[in-house]
Amino acid sequence: HPKHIQWGNISQGAAHSSDFTSWTDFDGPEGYKTIWPSQVYDIRGVFDGSIIKDGIDGHPTIL
Repeated sequence: HPKHIQWGNISQGAAHSSDFTSWTDFDGPEGYKTIWPSQVYDIRGVFDGSIIKDGIDGHPTIL
């Protein structure tokens, strides 16, 4: 819940790194919207996960 101290509006931030040392942070829900509930039926839910492009044995890995 990006604007409150209690559980509520679910959202996701995003960051990118080429070397896992230096990170570029996207501005979150008000900036780069990676995942954000947009319809009445999904207002309380968001999928959260990670994808590693060159994951296990060269296959994309979804966590």
